Amino acid sequence: MRLADGQVAARRVLAVATRTQARTEGLGGLKPPLENLPDDMGRRFASGMAGTTEIPGVRVAGTTTDFAAQVGASAAAGALAGSHVNALPAAADTDAALTAARGEAPTP
Repeated sequence: MRLADGQVAARRVLAVATRTQARTEGLGGLKPPLENLPDDMGRRFASGMAGTTEIPGVRVAGTTTDFAAQVGASAAAGALAGSHVNALPAAADTDAALTAARGEAPTP
């Protein structure tokens, strides 16, 4: 390997630590909060169950929240977040239908 001062050090193995950062391009002004990873390994989007964030309606999944996730785990996290997003209006529709069936006034 060539060092910064130009010297060459022969090595058979070389380990390099990386620092990762969740990409924020394309998010406009949303700015979901980021949190530091342990040991200064980088920053990821802060999220809760099913990718929830502090921003209503914004979910995150995959390697933006778990840098160790590979394709399968990232896809599963996206599917979980999507199913929860889909469940919200479905539950609201069900609640409205039950309220109407009971003849009750809808709740705001």
